[in-house]
Amino acid sequence: MIDISETVQGTHRLHSAFRFHFRENNRCNLLALSSGFYWEYMQNHGTKARIERKFSQHFPTGDTVTSFSKSNLVSDTIDNLRRVFQAINEYSRKAERDTGLTGPQLWAIKVIASDAPIKVSELARRIYLHPTTVVGILDRLEAKKLVERTRSREDRRVVEIKLTAQGEELVAKAPEVAQGLLVKGLESLPDAELVNTGEALKKLVAMLGAEELPPRLLLSTEVNIPRE
Repeated sequence: MIDISETVQGTHRLHSAFRFHFRENNRCNLLALSSGFYWEYMQNHGTKARIERKFSQHFPTGDTVTSFSKSNLVSDTIDNLRRVFQAINEYSRKAERDTGLTGPQLWAIKVIASDAPIKVSELARRIYLHPTTVVGILDRLEAKKLVERTRSREDRRVVEIKLTAQGEELVAKAPEVAQGLLVKGLESLPDAELVNTGEALKKLVAMLGAEELPPRLLLSTEVNIPRE
């Protein structure tokens, strides 16, 4: 089984990079990003003729990959990037509006609700975050009286997390969260598709020069600590 954590980290870095570039420059060169997808496709799938055959239903007779078809690929990629970030924004706004929590906090609560009592290390594994990042999220949830930490009955050295009555009431009416949907979708991909998705995200991150940018969680102030 392929580890999806790198792809999840790539998603966080890409979103952080977009926020950084919009904040610093008030714009983002989506054309450069989209053309990168095109060239990756060229490298992975072979000759121009094979690509033209694959996408022939979209191309008028006589058009070439370097003109009409490339323009379509760039346009489609830009639109899909817009859709991704629009969906993330809408899910996150709904989560905060309905529950008062950030997306990562609500995601953590949903996982705790399904598997409580749960260890911090297991929660971190389930939501693809560093344990230190998860502890920060739990501190905020505990301050809101939504979760509580208890000592395991089997091993008193182990701390387990469960929801309070208030947390259970909140999660019962909580909406979906983008992070959970993304992870569920990535985990369901065949290995080859997951590898390709991860590599494409790395290219996007590199195009923005964001490889070293701390991967801030989606629409949140929390920053995930990358794996060594």
